[in-house]
Amino acid sequence: MTRCDRRVLAAVETSRRSLSRLQVPVTDPPGKPSEPEQFCRHPSKAASMSEQGVDRRERVARLGRLAETDPAALAEHAADMAEYLDADSAYVRRRTTRAAAALAGARPDAAADLVDGLTARLADASDENAAVALQRVAAEDPDAVVGNLAALVTVLDDEGPVVVPASGALASLAEADAATLAQP
Repeated sequence: MTRCDRRVLAAVETSRRSLSRLQVPVTDPPGKPSEPEQFCRHPSKAASMSEQGVDRRERVARLGRLAETDPAALAEHAADMAEYLDADSAYVRRRTTRAAAALAGARPDAAADLVDGLTARLADASDENAAVALQRVAAEDPDAVVGNLAALVTVLDDEGPVVVPASGALASLAEADAATLAQP
């Protein structure tokens, strides 16, 4: 029995006890499995129900906590992070770029899949964490970032903290192949 199954069983049992105190009879229709049995047979239903109750804000908050405690573990969530980088919510995008910067510091190879989304975030009020993540990826795998050279150069015209990590990413690209910076 999975942990999710145990939680569902406990929740149903608690509901039954509460209803019995109110003297409301609790019975399952004949021939139909009880709720716990139904979820135990279909754990994916229980899992999807629990995920439905957790919105993106809560999920990126969890990613943020993971970034602080075990940034390398974020590699398992790279696909979700790629999706969150394109979210409608600025909060979700910013928390995700912060987690991506942590991931890129611990596992630049895993963050390489986020390069396009991070580059798009550079245009999102010049997100410094996106630039930091790109800098860290470029230091380990310049080829993953070279396709986004124009966006990095454009950020140099901005003011503020985003310029330093964007310059660092460009420096990493130049170290790998100076000719890449000579593109028209």
